[in-house]
Amino acid sequence: MITALYVDDDAQLLEIGKLFLERLGNISVDIALSGHQAIAMLEHRPYDVIISDYEMPRMDGIELLKTIRERYEAIPFILFTGRGREELVIKALNNGADSYLQKGGDVHAQFVELKNMIQKHVERREAEIALEISEKKYRLLVDNALEGICVLQQEMVVFHNLKFIDLFQNAGLLPYEILTRSVFDFTHPEDQEFMRERFYHRITNGEKFDRYPFRMIDTQGSAHWFEVDAVITEWNGSPATLNFLRDITEQQNLKLILDQSKNRYRELVDSLPKTILEMDENLNLTFINKAGTEKFGYDAEDLKNSVSVLNLVIFSDREKILLHNKVEFNGESPHPHEYTAQNKDGHTFPIKTYLSPIFRDYKFAGFRAVCIDITEEKMAKSALEQSNKKLNLMTNITRHDILNKVTALYALQDLSRELTNDPNLLKYLEKQQQVTKIIEGHIEFTRYYQEIGKGTPHWQNIKELFVSAISENNIGIISIEVNSNDWLIYADPLLKKVFTNIIENSIRHGVHVTKICFSVEETGEGLTVRYCDDGIGIPTEMKDRVFEDGYGNHTGFGLFFIREILSITGLFIQECGVERKGVRFEIMVPAGKFRKGR
Repeated sequence: MITALYVDDDAQLLEIGKLFLERLGNISVDIALSGHQAIAMLEHRPYDVIISDYEMPRMDGIELLKTIRERYEAIPFILFTGRGREELVIKALNNGADSYLQKGGDVHAQFVELKNMIQKHVERREAEIALEISEKKYRLLVDNALEGICVLQQEMVVFHNLKFIDLFQNAGLLPYEILTRSVFDFTHPEDQEFMRERFYHRITNGEKFDRYPFRMIDTQGSAHWFEVDAVITEWNGSPATLNFLRDITEQQNLKLILDQSKNRYRELVDSLPKTILEMDENLNLTFINKAGTEKFGYDAEDLKNSVSVLNLVIFSDREKILLHNKVEFNGESPHPHEYTAQNKDGHTFPIKTYLSPIFRDYKFAGFRAVCIDITEEKMAKSALEQSNKKLNLMTNITRHDILNKVTALYALQDLSRELTNDPNLLKYLEKQQQVTKIIEGHIEFTRYYQEIGKGTPHWQNIKELFVSAISENNIGIISIEVNSNDWLIYADPLLKKVFTNIIENSIRHGVHVTKICFSVEETGEGLTVRYCDDGIGIPTEMKDRVFEDGYGNHTGFGLFFIREILSITGLFIQECGVERKGVRFEIMVPAGKFRKGR
C-alpha cells in the first residue's frame, strides 16, 4: 500500500482528491491544509510520496519542497497546481520536484494521471532503495575481505576496499599518493617493466597470468613484497583490471632469514603457528617445528628412526608427493599443493603445502615444506559450492517477469471493481486478489531463498541461538525447557532462522502446545540437537513430506527453508515425533562440525 500526503489549502479539493486516489488503486492518502501542517505530520509518520499545491498561505509549494528536501531528501514530490507558468515548472524542478501536474480538465482523467505518476515515482524510489541496500551489502562483503581489492584503469586506482588501504599503510606507503598517481610509480624499478606489460596484455589481449609476486617501494626507499592475482573487467564501460593483493613481505623476509642463519631459522619456525618440515633427498624427515609436532604427533625422537614424509599423507596421495618433489623452482613464490594428511594416530585432515628445495654448499640437500591445515577453508568452500548450486537453480526463476504479471493482475482486478456493483462478483474479485497475493508471496520467497549460503559459515553457540529465537517469537504461556551445554556448531549464518521457524511452526500448527523442550546430546555418530513440543504432532505418512517445498497449511516454505539452511554445511534434520503427542525434530551434526564452547 502506497502512503501519500496530499497538501492543499482547499479542504474540499483535498477530500475529492483523497476519494479519487484511494478509489483508483493501492494508495492510502492523508491530507494537510498547509505546508506547516504537512511538515508536522512528516515528523510523526513516513510517507512514500508528497503531492502539493503551489499557492498556499504562509508556506507555498516551493518552500515546502525546499524544506522537505533539506529534512527528507529522497521522498518523491509532485507539484499539483492550477498555475502553469513555465518559470514555475522550472523553479519546481530545479528545487528537486520529481514531477509537475497542472490542475484542470477532466477530473477523473486528471487523477488517473496523478495516480500513475505517484506509482511511477514510488516504484522508482523503491528500486533506488533496493539498489542502495544491495550496494551496501556488496561493499560490506568487499570491505571485509581478507585480501586487498582494487580496480585499475589507465594505471590509476578507481576503486578499492579497506584492506587495500591497510596493506599500503602497513607497508609504509602513503594511501593518498597511491590513489592519485599511477600505481607503477611506486613499483620497484626492477619490476616496473613486467608489471606494466602484464597490465596492458590483460587490457588489450585478455591474457591471464597465475598469481605472482612483485615489489613496491615505500617513502623511505624500502621494498615490500606483494602477491597479485588479476583479471580483466569493465569499469564505467571501459576496460580495467580487478586485482586481489596480499602482502607477502613477511614470507619473503622469512625466506631470507632461513638462508642466512640456521639457528635463527630454528627459533623462528618454532614460533610460527604453521607446520614447517624439512626432509632429505630420500624424503626422510630431518626437522619438524613445534606446530608440526602438535599437528602430526611426531617429535625429534621419532625423526631419529627415519620417518618418511610419505607417512604424513594418506596412501593415495603419496604418488602426488613424489611427482611434486620433482618440480624445479624458478625463484618465484612456491606453488601450493593440496593433500590429505594423516597424523601419527591415523587422524586425517586436508592441508595445503608450499614446497621449496634446500641447497647447502651449492648442492641439493632436500626439501622444505610449509603445511597449512585447510579444514575450515574446505568446509567453507564446500558450503559455498552448495550455496552457488542452489542460487543458480533459483535464479532460473524469472521472478522479475512474474511479478510484473502479478502487478498487471492487480491492476485488472482494480479496474474490474470499478466496472461492477454486483456484490457476488466483488466477492469473487476479493478472493481472486487473495490468491494473487499468495502467488506474490511464493515469488517473494525466492528472494529470501537466495540469501541461503551468501554468508560464510562460522562457529555458532547453539544454546544462545535457541534462546534468542525464543525471544523473537510470541510464545504466550508456553513453558520452555533448555538442557544444553555451550556447544558450537559450524553452520550457515542463517542458523538462528532454523529455530525461529521451528518455534513458529509449533505455535501455528501445534494447536494446544503448552511446553517446548530443547536439548543437545553427543553420540558416537556426532551431535544430536532435539526440539520437542506437546502439540498435536505430525501424521506418520506426512513426516517426510513436511520438508518439501510448497507443502503445508500456509506457504509451506518454513521447514523446506530449514532443511536447506542446514544442508549448506552437511547438517541433516528429521521429524521423529508421535502423532497426537507432539513433534520431535532432530538435527544431526556430523563429526568435525561441532565442538565445545569456551
